[in-house]
Amino acid sequence: FMNHLLLYLPSLDVQRRMLDNDDRVRQGIHILQMIRNEQWMYNKPVSESILRIDSILSNSGSSNALEKWFDTLPTPLCESLSYFWSLDKRRYKVRAEALLNFFECYTIFLATVFISASIINEDYRVSLRIKLKKKKAFTTPDYGQWYSFVCHLRSDLESYFNKAEKISPESFWKTTNAEVIAMLMNEKVTGVLNSAKAIRNRWMAHGGTTGDDNSYDYYSDLLSLLQSLQSTIGDAWSYYSLIDPMSAKNFHNKNIYTSTRYVGKYIRTEDVEVKEYLHHGFLHLLGENERSALTLAPFFRYEKNIRTWYFLNQWSVDEKQVSFVSYHSLSKRLTLKCSATIQYLEYLTMKSEDPYL
Repeated sequence: FMNHLLLYLPSLDVQRRMLDNDDRVRQGIHILQMIRNEQWMYNKPVSESILRIDSILSNSGSSNALEKWFDTLPTPLCESLSYFWSLDKRRYKVRAEALLNFFECYTIFLATVFISASIINEDYRVSLRIKLKKKKAFTTPDYGQWYSFVCHLRSDLESYFNKAEKISPESFWKTTNAEVIAMLMNEKVTGVLNSAKAIRNRWMAHGGTTGDDNSYDYYSDLLSLLQSLQSTIGDAWSYYSLIDPMSAKNFHNKNIYTSTRYVGKYIRTEDVEVKEYLHHGFLHLLGENERSALTLAPFFRYEKNIRTWYFLNQWSVDEKQVSFVSYHSLSKRLTLKCSATIQYLEYLTMKSEDPYL
């Protein structure tokens, strides 16, 4: 038997590297065992344990899959999640609050996309404006009102696309990417946002929990919702970029805009070619390899001097001014006589017939 035994004997250098790998494996097993023990001994949130385990099992070192996902989102949403990620992982109260703010930001962003696409479409615009006038919308929009916009418009558009012969989802959203369209119309997303809203209502009913010990369950549930949102939408936003066109030139009958692209943590300037006019002073969504862009309602804005995103919070109709809030900046609130936003709101709610663009 021994005469036929085959042994693998690597070189000394390879043996040393194999022993190093053995040490890494033992260290990894030790860390995983510690996470397991902490979960049972200290009532750690299961979602946090999952994140820590994922960072060991599915990544090669510095960052985990969830953090990488942040960089596929439009910058206003990525900024909100990056702030959440930077907080001390043991401070469950402030992390829960940061996640609640993110879900509110996401809801405002999504509602803005729905309203923007709807108001551009001539057939759909009239009924939308009548509904918004009756609701007296936007004077003090809260999470609930933004969510109702998303929920109602998604459901309404689903029926509209099935009946309408004049327009397709691709024309409506100005993208041919099936993944983007599926993300925008996905009922699971509204389910996640509704669950976050319910948690927010419970949180507010209890006056915001008083400490980290009382915030475990809230934080764990919100983290689970974040993971659910990630698995539902994937990296679809990376194919529908937020851009700000700054200057234009016509070259061989092509409209080329020097634009700022806001994707993830990275803000870059580049030229984009489109077949139609892009409105200066308005943000747009531009699909990958598309020649048309969706003009967005001015319901959120970027303050370049302090590098912070602000979201519409209040419309003072009589005073003709609007307020925007940041959810984590020291400069929490901006109150502006912002003509573009006011003009858009007046047209949207039938207080004016002046074109908003």
